[in-house]
Amino acid sequence: MKSGRLFGLLNRSLATIALLVMLSVQASAAESGKNAVTISPAVQEQLQKASPEDRKELEAAINAGNKYIPYHFDGSAYIDDVTYWNRNIRPLVDRDGLKWFQSLDMQGPQEIIVDGMPSFIVDGKPLSNSAGLVVVCPQVNLISIAVGDEHYKLGWKEPYSTPLNFTNDSFELKYRAKVVGAAANTTATDAFFVPVKKDEFITTLISLDKNLKVSRVLNSYKAETMTPKLAIFGFSVYINGVGVQDSTASDKIRLKQLIQKIKVEEASVCANTEANDKQ
Repeated sequence: MKSGRLFGLLNRSLATIALLVMLSVQASAAESGKNAVTISPAVQEQLQKASPEDRKELEAAINAGNKYIPYHFDGSAYIDDVTYWNRNIRPLVDRDGLKWFQSLDMQGPQEIIVDGMPSFIVDGKPLSNSAGLVVVCPQVNLISIAVGDEHYKLGWKEPYSTPLNFTNDSFELKYRAKVVGAAANTTATDAFFVPVKKDEFITTLISLDKNLKVSRVLNSYKAETMTPKLAIFGFSVYINGVGVQDSTASDKIRLKQLIQKIKVEEASVCANTEANDKQ
């Protein structure tokens, strides 16, 4: 599996104990059901209008997609823990770990803009993908479901460089989550959190094969996601000094302020996450 999938929440020099704690928290968050999945009015109407047979198939597909998507948005579907991945993710996807990660297209065609700048650029300085992430609300929205089709349109502003063909898939489901802000912390000194100033969403499309296993994951933006809970944990690692030696007293004060800012922004931004079809 690709290294660095902890989205920069832990510096690579951190002690093993910090990594194990992080994995434990990620697993707990994903399995607790905190990432609720809601269904948009349009999808609900689609189900109501479908024949009993079609509705049964649609509901089965939605159930399969809804099991996977919380792991995607909180980031735990991509952590470097083979045991965890095999137990929680492998039953939901169509390939073993190595083949899955080699073929996984996690990079979208666009860069998401947070506070007037791409999520991986802060004060004009580019950050590596492993150092930046987009914090999203824990509520995930299913906004569309379609039967597999060669001419399925993603509905995003820019197409992928390679034409996408969905004829081998059974269903395509499109989900989105509301953005709280951009964050990173390669070190305690460099840690930051930038809240959004307007409504911003990240959309992800997953396709299911004939066995209703996830066969593809496509993002609308070049951004990796994580819930506020796990972003806060990343800052807390430096405050608590778990395997960290470079956190000064002033760093810890600033990190506590960032945590409080995340909590305030989450309460404000995530309070109203109505399911609708706005793309």
